[in-house]
Amino acid sequence: MKDATYLIDSINKVCTKGDGFPVTRFCTDTPGLNYIDSWTMGTQMTDTYVYDEPSANRKLIITMFRDSFTQAAAVVDQTFQGVRQQVSVLYGNQTMGIQDPTIFMIPSFCK
Repeated sequence: MKDATYLIDSINKVCTKGDGFPVTRFCTDTPGLNYIDSWTMGTQMTDTYVYDEPSANRKLIITMFRDSFTQAAAVVDQTFQGVRQQVSVLYGNQTMGIQDPTIFMIPSFCK
């Protein structure tokens, strides 16, 4: 199976399909990675970090499950082509492919 990303602009009915991107696992000795706090989400313990990446002109706030290091959420503060941005990426209930097509329906203009 090949991962894919979809950038969907429903107002202008434009869809851009791209290749999936790898989720990087961080080690505790990664330069620029600083621990912030731990907290409980349901029965799962999570750890939150700030990752400063000056070479890319961005900072990430990363929340990861403690036992599996599966990334749960990332908020990226960055400057891209001179424009300040904040991008939020959330991961959860991951499956191999779309198990229930009624949950994620690709708009007809994306096909």
